[in-house]
Amino acid sequence: MTAFILRRLGGLVFVIFGVSLLTFFLAQLVPADPVAAALGSNARDAQIEAYRLQLGLDQPVAVQYGIYMSRLVRGD
Repeated sequence: MTAFILRRLGGLVFVIFGVSLLTFFLAQLVPADPVAAALGSNARDAQIEAYRLQLGLDQPVAVQYGIYMSRLVRGD
């Protein structure tokens, strides 16, 4: 019974990892700019760039995924 539970928990880790990858990359494929949508149409270019830096959207995709996962684990 213990082996069964451990196998199921091990499989759960892979499923959660796969779902997190899927949601992250689907969000990356959306053609709209999330920063412009969050700040609205009246935002200045400097505000948009500052918010993009704050969110880490200037980083490579792998680093963005790491930030995404760390925020997900913290519940942010």
